[in-house]
Amino acid sequence: MTGVQLVAVTNDEADLRLDRWFRRHYPGLTHGRLEKLLRTGQIRLDGGRAKASTRVSAGQKIRVPPPIEAALQAQKRPAQADPNDVDDLKKLILHRDDHVIALNKPPGLAVQGGSGVSRHIDGMLDGLRFGASERPRLVHRLDKDTSGVLLLGRSASAAAHLASAFRGKAAIKTYWALTAGVPSPEAGRIDLAVAKRPTDVGERKVANLAQGLPIDDGLENAPALVGDVIRDESLWACRTCGACQTACPVFIEHVPTIVDMRRSLVMEEARMPESVQGTLETLERQGHPWRGTPYTRESWMEDMDVPTWTGDEEYLYFVGCTGAMVDRAMEISKSVVKLLREADVSFGVLGGNESCNGDPARRLGNEYLYQILAEQLISTFNEAGVKKIITHCPHCLNTFLNEYPDMGGNYEVLHHAQLLEKLIDDGKLRPKPGADPQTITFHDSCYLGRHNGLYDSPRRILEAIPTIKLVEMPRNREQGLCCGAGGGNMWMEEQGKERVNEVRVQEAIDTGADAACSACPFCIQMFDSGIDTVQMDREGEDRLKVFDVVELLEVSVAPSAQAPVSAAADSEGDSE
Repeated sequence: MTGVQLVAVTNDEADLRLDRWFRRHYPGLTHGRLEKLLRTGQIRLDGGRAKASTRVSAGQKIRVPPPIEAALQAQKRPAQADPNDVDDLKKLILHRDDHVIALNKPPGLAVQGGSGVSRHIDGMLDGLRFGASERPRLVHRLDKDTSGVLLLGRSASAAAHLASAFRGKAAIKTYWALTAGVPSPEAGRIDLAVAKRPTDVGERKVANLAQGLPIDDGLENAPALVGDVIRDESLWACRTCGACQTACPVFIEHVPTIVDMRRSLVMEEARMPESVQGTLETLERQGHPWRGTPYTRESWMEDMDVPTWTGDEEYLYFVGCTGAMVDRAMEISKSVVKLLREADVSFGVLGGNESCNGDPARRLGNEYLYQILAEQLISTFNEAGVKKIITHCPHCLNTFLNEYPDMGGNYEVLHHAQLLEKLIDDGKLRPKPGADPQTITFHDSCYLGRHNGLYDSPRRILEAIPTIKLVEMPRNREQGLCCGAGGGNMWMEEQGKERVNEVRVQEAIDTGADAACSACPFCIQMFDSGIDTVQMDREGEDRLKVFDVVELLEVSVAPSAQAPVSAAADSEGDSE
């Protein structure tokens, strides 16, 4: 495949994961889009296809077709702040009551279009010849009810060039060339009458913006996007699993928009399900989301010799709220510690100094609370000298790896499956043929798989255990089905005829496996709950069991260790 050859530099880029390499060079490229470009072969490493989790070697070439390279270059952030392209919209746009009413500087173009208009426009920009200092900036949303985009030119000539380029384009419904809020002669035309169709609300807002009017002028009786057009329950039902983004052929990113709408409901209107409100209150008051738990962050360590972080250790093991305060997840935390000690890994835990990383708050729409929790934990990490983090929770992994860098929290983060795989490869953990043979089916966590591209590590661990035969469910890897807990649904009551976790449990049962396995504490909990319902007429060994991959590895590495017991089987034993 011909294309531009990009070389990973020898010093600081060698051994980087491919997704982190692209994040460094092309910050606008999302993980989902990168996965799709790699999967279709549009982006390759020399030597063949690769995955987002593949690590690049010094001098290795990354081949990118010219059209993709041009689009990625266009998304690059400027190395230094440009006074004509500042990121602070309060300096860039005049505001009145927090609504955009007119451009201040630089001149630009307000555009309202149909579905996918922003990507269509972005593609058009690639075909226009702008100097590096003149390429317009694309702001994808005018406000929470408007799907239009705002093109901010960096000079009057650039704005005129834009207006000329968009004239007569069928895909563009409306455009207005703006200079300090005053329509230029190049402006397009728009019917200012309020139409009944919801999409025309956005068109009217663009017209108001172009004329320097309040953005909601004349829209007092227009349907609200959230509540009228999109029902509240539809927003809260989203698991943020990313399946829609993976399947979308034009790379539409649905999840961030849905979370933005939740944020608007929670922070502007205090409108949310009662269970969400209770979870956020618990998180704010107690520093974790598990209302009613009798445990502290150190309860799981009782009767165990767990090293405390002093700053001299290589890894911080971040246990997380669930790993410390939920009975079933505590067993996973203990297994991780036992295997790390078995392999003589240098690690420690924060114990009572650990706090929530804020992930539940962000997914449930309370961005303010997320910022507080994240800043608090980043401060704790930095003061303690943390450089490398191990976590067994994919949600914690995603937050530390992809979201904390935006707030200055830059750490090397590993999921426990990644580290355990390496320890097996290095001969520091040696699975033995001592346990009873069993057939296992693996369930991909959405935040481990689709969001972070980690599919192989847990499977390689299972394949390294001599007594385990691995079988796959029909929906696996990129096409895997969510367990139902993502997007904060762990703390919400599911509505509908079928529960997602029960559907997934039935898929696991249909494989004929003895047990299901995952690498996420939320998935384990959802499977246990689903088994209680789907197999309520079965008891003991007749029921499907569910384990974390680390529990199965622990039994194989130390055959004398007690075999793990799933929560469903354990509850049966307690009742007898």
